[in-house]
Amino acid sequence: MKSQFIIAIALIFLVSCSKNEADPDLTQQYVGSWKSEVQRATTQVYWVTYDVKRISNKLVSINAGDHWESLNGEFDNYTDEYLLDSVKVDSDQTIHIKSSRVLANGQKLSYDGSGQIGSDTLTIQMIMDYDNMGNDIPTVMKLTKQN
Repeated sequence: MKSQFIIAIALIFLVSCSKNEADPDLTQQYVGSWKSEVQRATTQVYWVTYDVKRISNKLVSINAGDHWESLNGEFDNYTDEYLLDSVKVDSDQTIHIKSSRVLANGQKLSYDGSGQIGSDTLTIQMIMDYDNMGNDIPTVMKLTKQN
């Protein structure tokens, strides 16, 4: 009887110490549509949009769009859309972007950056590199969530 009591206590201890909790969803605050401020020059207007979708509790994908509008008819208005896939979200709520794409002119553009949300603004610090030449171009984007 004493040995059964000890076994029962040991089983209760093991069950209470097991880690069967599901991973928390770290992506919730990122999911949705984001937009940068409009940047105006004398001949054009430019802004960025991010449409963030959940892949898993720690991964999102970002459909990005660089929007260009001509103010003087110099070019047709257009949006350059691209996918930043498998963007990781870590436990301190930072996203990590490491992606690349081939541009229309054949150049490879690589992205390496991270971002966090503070005061309803998603701030992303990114390094862009063309053709892996080491011409790292630092970029900071501030995006606000759209309703």
